[in-house]
Formats: sequence, structure tokens, C-alpha cells
Amino acid sequence: MTDEIPTVACVVLNWNTYDDTADCLGSLFGLSYDNLNIIVVDNGSTDGSADRLADAFPSATVIRNETNLGFGAGMNAGISEAIRHDADYVTIVNSDIVVDDSDLISSLRSTIESADDIGIVSPRIIEYPETNSLWFEQGYVDERNGNASHLHSHRRVPNLRMHPVVDESPLSQRPTLLSNDYVPLCFAFIEAEIFEEVGLLPEQYFMYYEDIEFAKQVRERGYRIVTDASSAVYHRVSGSSDGDQSPLAEYYTARNRLIFVRERTEYGPMGVFVYVWWVLVKLVYTAVTRRFSSFKALSLGAYDGILGRTGKGRYP
Repeated sequence: MTDEIPTVACVVLNWNTYDDTADCLGSLFGLSYDNLNIIVVDNGSTDGSADRLADAFPSATVIRNETNLGFGAGMNAGISEAIRHDADYVTIVNSDIVVDDSDLISSLRSTIESADDIGIVSPRIIEYPETNSLWFEQGYVDERNGNASHLHSHRRVPNLRMHPVVDESPLSQRPTLLSNDYVPLCFAFIEAEIFEEVGLLPEQYFMYYEDIEFAKQVRERGYRIVTDASSAVYHRVSGSSDGDQSPLAEYYTARNRLIFVRERTEYGPMGVFVYVWWVLVKLVYTAVTRRFSSFKALSLGAYDGILGRTGKGRYP
């Protein structure tokens, strides 16, 4: 880097979500950072939103993918564009994120530059429009069985992680900077050199679990992944996938969890047992709640995971 203000590129992925993406871009253009580039990747939208976004935000760079390449490959198109234009930092932004702190980028940059071993910084993520509900603060992964979740929603569940790195002390006693096993790539501020060292986002998952594998690769290189609890953004939860219990989410979570365990962890009897137990519990729950489309999607996801199928699956 030079003495000039480092270049930050925000990469936003759009897929048939004009209203959410327009709100997101409007909030990004309200940021006060002086050297900010905004890149929109349209992932094969069929609703005309790519042209509408290009017209509404002429200062943004709009990249058009011919088809829906999935989250990893779609984002990689924008990340590659940012790196080609010598971005110092890349911010991965979900299209359903809203930012209301004009100094956010400056704050996250100060955090990542406070220690040489910080590679990724996430703000706290608050649900929107119900802004009193915390969606993400810390993420953990049990690498024996692929279980990944947000710590704050599991405080009373026994922690079975083999290598705990997440701070579980009471909130009042916790520091501003929180360690993570992973952060969801909703609003992730990343040193551009990370992509040169680790590579781009994994593309074989299509959606879900690419954030978990990418974080594992980053941590294996000796970098820390932190949450700056003094900053926050707002998130319309699962705006592009219709909820974490939708057939789309159930399919890819079931399939990709098993793929992650097989390819990136010590896959053994414990992992198999926990995965089978988890699938059975989910199947019973979806059956009892009469969510039969999710029951089908979960079954197909587990089946395709067993067969090792990757890339775009049976959904959407």
C-alpha cells in the first residue's frame, strides 16, 4: 500500500432482488469513505433488475453473468474485478444489507489495520426491520461434523467443538473485538492480499458453506477472523433464499454440510453419526410441522451429499 487512502471495493451480488439491492446500494453510496468503488454482479437475473440497477446507480460498475452461477462464483466475478483494479480491501456485501453508519468502512479499516494477523472483519449484524434482534455476533464450526452456527443463538447448548476459539464469556465482560471460527459473508471486510494467498471463494457449493470453507482456509494461513462489536449493519434475513428453512436452504445445507465434512475435516464415524442424527431430526421436524416441500428438499440434499454431487443442484 502507499500513503494514499487505500482503495476499498464493495461487491454486491444481485439475483432478482431489485428492491433489496437498490436499498443496499443506496446505503453504500451514503458511506463517507473517500476511495470507495462499488461493484454489482448480476447473477443471471430474469426480472430486468440488472438494467434497472445500472440506470439507478450509474457510478456503480455492473457485471452481468449470463446465468445464476451461485454465490461463490458470482461473488468471484466481482472480487476479480476489484483485484484487477488494485483494490486494497474487498468488502463482500449481501444484497439485503442496509448500512446506516457513514463511517463504517473507516472503522472496519482501522480494525483490520490494528494487527497484522487480522484477515477478515465483520460488524455485528442486526435483523431488519426488527432492529432489536441480533442475527450475528460470533460464528463457530465443529469441524468433526460440519455443524456451523451463530454462537449467540446457542448459548445454552453444550459446545462440542474440538478446537474452541470463540469467546463465550458473558456479554458484559467481553471485549469489542471478538474471535470467530467463521463469519457469514453478509458484510465481510477482507484484506485483498488474502485472495492472492488463499484463493477466491470456493465455487463447488453453489450456495451455503462456501463461507465456512473459505474461513477455514484463511485460519489455516494464520489469520484471525474477528467481529468488531462496536460496528453494525442491518440484514433482511435470507432475502434471496426465502428463509433458512425454505426448500432451497434445506437442500443446499444438507448437501453441502456433508461435502464440507468429507473434503475439509477429519471425516470419521463421529462425523457420520452426527450428520445422520441431524438429518433425521430435521426430517422429523419438517414432517411434524407439515413442511413437506422442505422434507423433500432435505432428503434430496442428503442423498446428493452422499453421492458427492457439487455445483448447482436441484434448486432453484
